[in-house]
Amino acid sequence: MDNYAKAVLKETLSMHGADAQIDKCIEEMSELTQALMKYRHAPYKGKQGYYGEEVAKEMADVLITLETLKLIFNNELINETIDYKVKRLDRRNISERSESWLDEWLSNKN
Repeated sequence: MDNYAKAVLKETLSMHGADAQIDKCIEEMSELTQALMKYRHAPYKGKQGYYGEEVAKEMADVLITLETLKLIFNNELINETIDYKVKRLDRRNISERSESWLDEWLSNKN
């Protein structure tokens, strides 16, 4: 995020307060959930283009509000937790790849 965006988010937080920004993030996440459900349940693929655009718009709103929340909560702790969880996910991926390889190998032996 560039300095301009950070300044706008800081000003918004200062003007409206933490509780309002938390509420806004909850609202935006709910709207993203709705857009994702519509995308997944679009009756035909042509509609997914429209709903895909809606998902992108709602994702942008959620990402903006999450950046504001990072100003409220401990950004360093958030980054450390993200690093930990990404590493944990990588370990799971490695484990699943290993199991998948082993399963495939065993099925070919029979």
